[in-house]
Amino acid sequence: LSDFLKEKQAALRAVDGSRAKGSRLLEAEALWRACAAMAMQGDTAGAETACRQSIVISKPVGDLLLVARGFTILGLVAGNQGDAKQSLEQHRQALEFARKIGSRRDITGALTNIGNVLASQGDLASAQKSYEEALAAAQEINDRGQIVTLLNNLATLSQAAGKFSVALRQYQQSLEEARSVLDKG
Repeated sequence: LSDFLKEKQAALRAVDGSRAKGSRLLEAEALWRACAAMAMQGDTAGAETACRQSIVISKPVGDLLLVARGFTILGLVAGNQGDAKQSLEQHRQALEFARKIGSRRDITGALTNIGNVLASQGDLASAQKSYEEALAAAQEINDRGQIVTLLNNLATLSQAAGKFSVALRQYQQSLEEARSVLDKG
């Protein structure tokens, strides 16, 4: 519903409840959800604190998915603050943990985020490599929404590099994929 204030409040209640019961895994999950909600509200300090706490709890209990997702949000927060170096580092950490558990969805997301940071820094060749690897992962799990996004990202890079026929082909592929999933955007 995009009501991030209520999401944050509910997550923080869950943090308190899970702490009271001594449920570390639920506490880590609730902290991650609070982190995400705070990030969406622009509460950078709160988001960073909640994500870091979630990561600290998640590692020893073995929930590496939460670790990866915590690093993802930290990367997005750093990027929103204009710290591309820190953003890239956090997204690479997310990728490392996503790969450890084999979460293709999170691997796709991390590689896409890495590509976005690299593209914003003007490193189009590295961004392309990251997007291509993300596209392969998205195709493995048939994540058609990500496929559309990644084909668009690759087309944009091709266009920026002056490879107009390649860009046109990629935009057409993206359009066909979007139509097949009824994505009007």
